[in-house]
Amino acid sequence: MFKIVKNLNNKCIMNNIMIKVDLKDRKILYELDLDSRQSLTKIGKKVGLHKNVVVYRIKRLIEKGVIINFYTVIDSFKLGYNSLRFYLIFRHITPEIRKEMVDYFVNNKHTWWVGSFEGSYDLAVLFWVKELQDFYIFWEETLKKYRHYFQIQSVCNYVQLQLFRNSFLLDEPNKTDREKFEITGGGRKVKTNELDFKILEILS
Repeated sequence: MFKIVKNLNNKCIMNNIMIKVDLKDRKILYELDLDSRQSLTKIGKKVGLHKNVVVYRIKRLIEKGVIINFYTVIDSFKLGYNSLRFYLIFRHITPEIRKEMVDYFVNNKHTWWVGSFEGSYDLAVLFWVKELQDFYIFWEETLKKYRHYFQIQSVCNYVQLQLFRNSFLLDEPNKTDREKFEITGGGRKVKTNELDFKILEILS
């Protein structure tokens, strides 16, 4: 999957720099975000461009910083993990303490994702554990270290994740196009072995 920077009025905003993208670029971004495993030839047919032109445009979008990362969406539930997310609002915090705290979360073996925000929350952390007790032990240790810096703390255990197509990238998005196209959290667990996890680690 491709991580896409927010699009607004034919422009992408990244680090306060406005980058102009045309409709063809946005259609390519839409198709990549929908299914980046589809062939470039197939994407070209959908957007009305030759495969070589699609390759050129993708490289240009990477160079301009519109496409900033590649990542794999993994269904943690099928691997037997519980997914917990906690949101924090800070108080009385210095840049040094904030960095220390972020490093603390990033370096934990159960952490899957850490996000820093400006808005309703200051920081969000996504945690994967097979046993909820592992999270509670970690959370108690976290509160002992940093409780003084938390104005608000919100912890949730989510059981289903729905993703929606980014049809805002298109000029005339179809209303039905906003329907969910991928769900995690349903179905049975999948049997895996050590080799499977090594492959997933490389992909992610």
